[in-house]
Parts: sequence; structure tokens; C-alpha cells
Amino acid sequence: MNGSTTSCGCVRRETTIAFNKTKKKPEGELKKDDRRYSMFHNAQHRAKRKGIPFSITIDDIIIPETCPLLGIPLVSTNDKRDPRNPSLDQKVPGKGYTPDNIWVISSRANALKWDASLQELELLVENLKCFSS
Repeated sequence: MNGSTTSCGCVRRETTIAFNKTKKKPEGELKKDDRRYSMFHNAQHRAKRKGIPFSITIDDIIIPETCPLLGIPLVSTNDKRDPRNPSLDQKVPGKGYTPDNIWVISSRANALKWDASLQELELLVENLKCFSS
């Protein structure tokens, strides 16, 4: 009515489509239902938020049959609380997502490793041994 409108909305839609085409896409042919796809993008967002290095590709993410720390089989499920779900982890926290610093472990192992120090874990094991004797 006042003449300030320059478009019916199609310009905004075209601008959004053009912007989305410029976004960085993962290398290789990968579908969104591949577990590595979500691991890659989630790690990318965490690295940006935390200001840590990110130099991996999807091909760097290798999901083993079993968790290297707990030895349990890794199974991708839709239940986010399932301890068998594969989880991308930094071997040395804060060093970033670099090919030499990532591995895929179980969600359970990642949760255990997340906020416990090595001393706390050793103390926990030591005390648990006392109770199981």
C-alpha cells in the first residue's frame, strides 16, 4: 500500500536457495541416513561453537564393529540414550577434530570419558574391586 514492498516473496526464496547452495557440503557421495553424515555435521557445529580445529572429512570417520574401549558391539539406533550407539570422540579433548585425534566409540564409553579424569576412573575401578571381592 505504501510502496515499500519490492517483491511478493519470490526474491527472498531465490536468495535463500542461492545461499544454501553455497554452504560447505561433505566430500564424497553420502546420504543423510548414513550415521557418519550426522557425526560429521554435529562435530563441525561443536568445533565452530567451541573454537577448536576442524579438519576432518567424512571419510576420516570409520565406525568399527565394536567399541575399542568397552568391547561392546556398536549398533546405530534411533534411541539417543542407547549406550551401543556409535559416537565420534576426540582422543585428546580440546585438540580438535583432526584425523589423528578422532575415533568412534560407544556412547556409553564417551559418556564415561566425558567428564571423568583418569585419576577418578582409576579410583572408581580400585574401589569397585574392593566391593566385588
